[in-house]
Amino acid sequence: MFCALLLPPLVVGTIFKGQTGGMQGQGGGSEFNFLGKFCFDGSGSLSDGTLASGGFVRGWVSTPQFDVSLAIYDDQRNFWAYVHHNASIGCAQKLDGEHAKKVIAVTPVELDHSIPVAFQFRVPASDRPRFWYVVLAKCGSLPVGVYARYMLETTQADGSQVPVNERGLRELYGLSSVLWLGLVLTQAVAAAKMLRAGVFHPLAKLLAASVVMYFGRNLALFGHWGALARNGQGVPGLEVLAHVSSAFVRVFMLLLLMLIAKGWTISTTQIPQRGKLIVGVMVLLLLYTSLALWDLFYRDPASSMYIYDSAPGISIAATHIGFLCWFSATIYATLQLEHSPVRRKFFVAVWRIYAFYLLILPCAVLVATFVKPWMRQKVVEYVLELCNTCAYAGLIYFLWPSRAPTYFQKLYIKGAATEGGDYEARQSLQGMAANAFDSPAAAGGSASYDSSYQDYDDVGSLDTGHAQFDEL
Repeated sequence: MFCALLLPPLVVGTIFKGQTGGMQGQGGGSEFNFLGKFCFDGSGSLSDGTLASGGFVRGWVSTPQFDVSLAIYDDQRNFWAYVHHNASIGCAQKLDGEHAKKVIAVTPVELDHSIPVAFQFRVPASDRPRFWYVVLAKCGSLPVGVYARYMLETTQADGSQVPVNERGLRELYGLSSVLWLGLVLTQAVAAAKMLRAGVFHPLAKLLAASVVMYFGRNLALFGHWGALARNGQGVPGLEVLAHVSSAFVRVFMLLLLMLIAKGWTISTTQIPQRGKLIVGVMVLLLLYTSLALWDLFYRDPASSMYIYDSAPGISIAATHIGFLCWFSATIYATLQLEHSPVRRKFFVAVWRIYAFYLLILPCAVLVATFVKPWMRQKVVEYVLELCNTCAYAGLIYFLWPSRAPTYFQKLYIKGAATEGGDYEARQSLQGMAANAFDSPAAAGGSASYDSSYQDYDDVGSLDTGHAQFDEL
């Protein structure tokens, strides 16, 4: 039932179905009703090599009302860009030849909609890809608004049902799914080593869960875009699942970064300001989930090309900037307490890498505003997918069983024999002895012991069963 509630209306894709208005015979209060849009590539070639049209808009409309018209616009300045949300012109003016490319009068039928009115419009060839928009309008007569059922099908000249602005997304997420399968298998090997050594700690568990969830998200997007290429509608349920998974994955990544920034299991066995962190993470999760659902249900597809040129997407990008400030301040505070040259170098490296990662989304969205409209979605999604893959690969590298003891020493310093773990396996993962970790030779620096930091370096109080680490 939950999944059914999440299914969005079919307002994206290449086949558009739906109903406008409320009660039978009554309009919905709006004279101008957006049905769908599609980006045609402009021209195509027939089998004999002659130039074909840019594509076709076909379908049917069924309404019992008089004075209903189907209007079609393209994205030129004096057409859709002029009439959409322009309060200075009336409904009838929006339908005249100066602004509408085609207006088709819809003949009314009986209330049972048994005889819909079919139509077909040949999109003219153009010198570039263009977005085309379809609306139902009812101007002047009462009752106000349109009550109708409709179905639209949009196809390129060669029969393809994939709009120009979404070409390549199926291939992107297909390739990404293969790469992330490799990351899942790699993380499974790391998890097996940690389990054998008895040190499969919460950070590693959180990373493993994130990797698996991101892989599932990519599979869902691959399934959705693949289905859209075949049936013109995709699988809305998979798209919803991918949106919600993206919100959780993003929050998991930010939580991992904050735990590392606070020095948990690196400099301290406790989580500084744990309450504030929990509240911050819950706020981020609520925010990202709300924005994902807002994008699915409330973003106006008539006004935006893709999520990141709309209010929800811009809010997500702005949140990255805010989190970067929080992340940077936390790393700075941890560095003031940390005196180990090795660990200080680690914290600086983490900040440099993941500050860049957090800036990628806002920068990609900004750059995309200077890209052709039909390229924006692909540019941003390709860049984000590449950067997300590299970011997670970096965390897997840092937390690899043979490398993690160098930085996450608090988890590896004591044997696990008394707790049922494999002591020899744990020793094989430990890359540096405790008494050598903070020595001047470790990183060419001076001795790092500070009596004010003694509570963080008192490893004798650690419990090898990690009960205190399992509080997350």
